[in-house]
Amino acid sequence: MKRLFVLFTVLFLFTVINAQSKKLVLDHEKIFTAKEITGLDSMLQKYRETTGRIVLISTDTLDVSSQYYTDNIVNQYVTDTANKPFIFMLLLSRKNQLILASVNDKVRPFIKDKTLLEILDAGIPSFRERRSAEGSRLIC
Repeated sequence: MKRLFVLFTVLFLFTVINAQSKKLVLDHEKIFTAKEITGLDSMLQKYRETTGRIVLISTDTLDVSSQYYTDNIVNQYVTDTANKPFIFMLLLSRKNQLILASVNDKVRPFIKDKTLLEILDAGIPSFRERRSAEGSRLIC
């Protein structure tokens, strides 16, 4: 009986650990502090929970095309291809001095390039002053 209880406990813990949401802030360039990552991720997770929409922040050298990179990241987060959520991705690269906003096909009909530029403009002053977390929060 004890073994059965232990087995169920282990299976429950395994299920809980695997059910947790994937991080929505991927900081490969180490632009953010651990505290900033936690704060931004918490904000984006709450948004995802309440709306079903996904906002991702990723920092990388972006040595591949941005569309390929975006598609690859989105595929990690969206398993149901028939019912894709609305997705906005903020890609940052200090190495390549790049800030890029990208949306998936579901959002594209509703948003113009001019609107994406206006969204990015909200965070540019903070990025110029090296306040990346604040700029990212303003954009998201």
